[in-house]
Amino acid sequence: MGNTAPVEGAVSLVVRAFLSIPTSWSLKKQRAAAIGEIKPTKRPDLDNILKAIEDGANGVVWRDDCQITDTRVSKRYGTPRVEVEVRAS
Repeated sequence: MGNTAPVEGAVSLVVRAFLSIPTSWSLKKQRAAAIGEIKPTKRPDLDNILKAIEDGANGVVWRDDCQITDTRVSKRYGTPRVEVEVRAS
C-alpha cells in the first residue's frame, strides 16, 4: 500500500467476485445473469478466490491473514473484476 505499513490487529474482509457472462447463452439467460437471477455455480470456487486474496495481501495490506476475523464473499455475473473491502475490526 505504497509507503503505508501493513495493518496490525483484527480486520474484516468483504470480497465480491464478478465473472463474465457466457456469450454462448441465449440473450434471455444473459439478461437474467446480469440482474442476478442466475448466479455462477462453476469454477473458480469461492474459497479459492478468497485464499488468493488473503495470501496476496500478506505483508502488504495486513501482516498475516490470521488477522482476518470476519469475511463475506460473493460471486456474481457482471463485468469481470474482484472488489475487496478491508476494515479494521
